[in-house]
This record gives sequence, structure tokens and C-alpha cells, in this order.
Amino acid sequence: VIDCGYDDAMSTREAKLCAKQLMLCFADNRGHLDPYDLHFCNVKYDLKTMTELNKFIRPIRENWFPLHLHEKSYLDIFPRKNLVYLTPHCRETLTTFNHDDIYIIGALVDRSGSEPLSLAKAKNEKLRMAKLPLDQYLKWGTGSTKSLTLDQVLKIMLDIKLTNDWNKALVHVPKRKLM
Repeated sequence: VIDCGYDDAMSTREAKLCAKQLMLCFADNRGHLDPYDLHFCNVKYDLKTMTELNKFIRPIRENWFPLHLHEKSYLDIFPRKNLVYLTPHCRETLTTFNHDDIYIIGALVDRSGSEPLSLAKAKNEKLRMAKLPLDQYLKWGTGSTKSLTLDQVLKIMLDIKLTNDWNKALVHVPKRKLM
């Protein structure tokens, strides 16, 4: 699940970057050996991100298009007990992939890295949370940020689902960020 409910927290530039990353998410998912049944939730068609995404993927709103778009929240679509919000700001680390869980990635590009919005949202909605086990498997370069793009997170989640091997899944972290 991609949570598209962050438009108000992004500048126009960030929303354009978010739309590009969402387009890459769709393409990466579609071309993967074991793709997700991808759902974009909290979609607002008239706001910045979806307006930009519609420029990249013209038929995105067509019924035949292989992507589920929902104006509703994931809370209204999926069982709460299966939802896990992926947020880098929580304490819980995702150690193993559970095929029964439904993982949520927040569609947020925050160039300033200022506020843990996904953590606040998951807490407010009383959802389970997890962060990727980046520190357990990777040696970070001096001064590099641990922020990942939406498409990088999705590729990691696609590969952990397929291989159940974090070493293989985390190859999608850019080498320039590592020692």
C-alpha cells in the first residue's frame, strides 16, 4: 500500500519528485518477478502529487489500468490487524517479512527531513510500525543520510518478499551512501 495522504506536507517541488518516485514504484513493481497487488490509498485527484502523476501515466485512472487507486484510507479497505506502517522513525525493526502483513509506504518527499510525519500518522491510527533493518546490514558513509526514495523502499520490499534475504534486498540502497 502506498499512502498518498501527504500532499499538504509537501511543496510543489516535493510533490513533483514524489510523483516521479511513484511512477518508478509502479514500473518497478510491474516488472518484478513477484509483484505486489499495488494499492494507492488516500488519493486526492485534484492535489499536486496525483496531478503530476497523471502527467507521467495518462491512463492511471482508467478501470483497466493495473493499479488500484482509492480515495479511501487503507483503514477502510484492509484489516487493521494486518497493517504495518513502514517508518524510519520508529523503534521496531522489521526482521522478517510476513506474507500476511500489508506494508504501508508513505508517499512523502521531505527534502528537509524535518518531521517524523509517518510515525505520527501510524501512532495516531494505532497501527503497528516497523523500520527497515538498515543499520543491522549496512555500514553508512560519513555524513550520508539514511533517507531512501519511495522506489528504493519498494524495491527492497519486493526483494525481501521474493528472497527473504536482507542482504539481497538491501542492494537497492545507493552505494554512494555506504562505506
